[in-house]
Amino acid sequence: MRIVTVGLPARLRRAIARQVPGVHIGTCSHTRTAPQLRSAEAPYGTIYLLARDQRGDEVLLERVRALSTRTPPWTIALVYARRPPSPEVLLSLGHLGVVEIACTARDADPRVGLIALIRTISARAESEYLMHQIAPYLSVEAQRIVAVALALAQEPSSTTQFATMCGLGRRSLSRRCHSSGLTSPKWVLRWTRALVAAYRIGEHRIAPETAARQLGYRFVEALYTELHGHGFGNIIAITNDTLFPTTLAESLQTFWPTSGAPRSAW
Repeated sequence: MRIVTVGLPARLRRAIARQVPGVHIGTCSHTRTAPQLRSAEAPYGTIYLLARDQRGDEVLLERVRALSTRTPPWTIALVYARRPPSPEVLLSLGHLGVVEIACTARDADPRVGLIALIRTISARAESEYLMHQIAPYLSVEAQRIVAVALALAQEPSSTTQFATMCGLGRRSLSRRCHSSGLTSPKWVLRWTRALVAAYRIGEHRIAPETAARQLGYRFVEALYTELHGHGFGNIIAITNDTLFPTTLAESLQTFWPTSGAPRSAW
């Protein structure tokens, strides 16, 4: 995940970089062509974060308009402001492709809203990217179940929460998992959390200790156990040369322990 900022003070860029590990912070001018930083597979590879300064909404709209004409349509633009824009400005921003706005009161720490918003968008982007990678190996029903589990993967969750998010009772969810080729709700929750950790370690080069802390594991050893138990053990090898796609392919075999092959023709 990359954040490209326009008009954001250096102190805020440094705070984001410190508190959101794995996010790369850069800058660009709204008068220049935006850098091409998105990979083909990641729908939200780059977030553009524009700050409104003392000159107000008109300058902000000018910046967003200039940027929107110079970047492809997949760009997500985040706008940072110290007070909510007027309804007219909000409508204009929406028409220009802005989908998120972080507002912070003048007497509050601006890092709070910015970092929370970036974490939310990063988690959403991460989930969509991972679903893109694993969807060909899952039935439509299994995709729905795993997508919900990915949304819960940021912290430990119970099977009751999982079932509620799926709009089912616990027994119904268990039956759905079994009929979809998934072992059990508990297994899906654990596998998706291991998947997210492996992705962050392998793709963003985040230390296992950091990944464990981000995902709410009490000890890094518990994360190691999950990674090994779900086929992601190679991602924490000492040399760390194993690519995430390779490790993911190995882990996907845990879905089909008998046949050893994905059911791509469901």
